Amino acid sequence: MAECARLESGYGGNSIEGSNPSLSARNYNDCMKKRRVIIAHGWNDGSTNQWLNWLARELTARGYEVVQPVFSTVHVPNPQKWLAELAAAAGELDQQTVIVGYSLGVPTVLRYLHDYQPSVRIAGLVLVAGFGDGVGGRPAALFAPPLDWERLQRRSRSRICIYADNDYLVAPHRSQELARNLAAREILVVGGGHLIGMPIWPGSLKQFPAVLTALEDCYTWSARRWWYDVRLWMKLHLSKN
Repeated sequence: MAECARLESGYGGNSIEGSNPSLSARNYNDCMKKRRVIIAHGWNDGSTNQWLNWLARELTARGYEVVQPVFSTVHVPNPQKWLAELAAAAGELDQQTVIVGYSLGVPTVLRYLHDYQPSVRIAGLVLVAGFGDGVGGRPAALFAPPLDWERLQRRSRSRICIYADNDYLVAPHRSQELARNLAAREILVVGGGHLIGMPIWPGSLKQFPAVLTALEDCYTWSARRWWYDVRLWMKLHLSKN
């Protein structure tokens, strides 16, 4: 719990709440909770995605609590059912929660976090082969009303988008647009296609270490990364003017 001790003392100025002692104490209490990861699969995925299952095993072995619901109607997605099933499995969100979404699981977790009550701030979002608006007939209910991107930024301390340069199901520019809207860091996989984990698919991924690394990075808050995020924010906002 070394990271918790640093949060409590404000060591090195790295407490995310600055010098406010009451907020630092709250962060310390949250930090003492067990780290929890919620994993949301995509369309036609369910329990068959090899790299998602690998990720769950790796996290469990490292002491994380893992929540990995299998949504019903996986072949003909019903967004309202998926959201209800995600809410039932996820339980209470807090600053020790990271949510991982893959493909159609990305807008599902975004809608869930966006509408979650009460207001919350989680440790991070890791979004793989994702999109933030309607693509190719995906369920429109996930995007109506439109997502408030600034709200999502406030609700997730770290945001990371991972996508391939030759994704044939979700065009890369969609994932790039999602990253811009979330002011997220981007990880590009060269030649990865849709980063599919289904065993029947040629070239299916059995492991995905980059996702594990990104996820663990969500729990590390340093002055160096804070500066990276500020520079990214400045770049995005200055480009609008």
